Amino acid sequence: MRWVKSKKIVQIEDVPDKWSLHQVDSVEGKLISRVLDDFDSVTKKQDYPIRMGVAVPVNDLDSKTQEDLGLVEDELLKVLRQGSLGRLYVVITKLEKKSFREFVAQVKRESDFEGIHSALKEKFSHLDVQMVAVEDKKWDMYRSIKNGQF
Repeated sequence: MRWVKSKKIVQIEDVPDKWSLHQVDSVEGKLISRVLDDFDSVTKKQDYPIRMGVAVPVNDLDSKTQEDLGLVEDELLKVLRQGSLGRLYVVITKLEKKSFREFVAQVKRESDFEGIHSALKEKFSHLDVQMVAVEDKKWDMYRSIKNGQF
């Protein structure tokens, strides 16, 4: 009889909420990213081939705006957890005037992108909530961000 080593299968929703902060000077200006650390354990999962980005441009990062952006993140996390649609893995914030915050997640193909976008726009009608969803089977965005490239 031959024994085969087995690896623990980590589900996308079970990745611990351990984040690291990175600051980058880019052509956009100063960027701060908060990256989910242990996401590498699930990057081979083919059930999440779509990269979904939700961006919110803002004129200023005053305390009210930051509170609003926190509420957007909370709502997005809630939507992603329902039905295990996916997982948020990076939050990027531009720190200068004409700022923005972008939330990036890997999600299932069958996610209702139009419905998610509409719900966020309706709930946060005072903000310009933008969204994009593109195929990213190899999780290239996550890999480049983990390597410090934006």
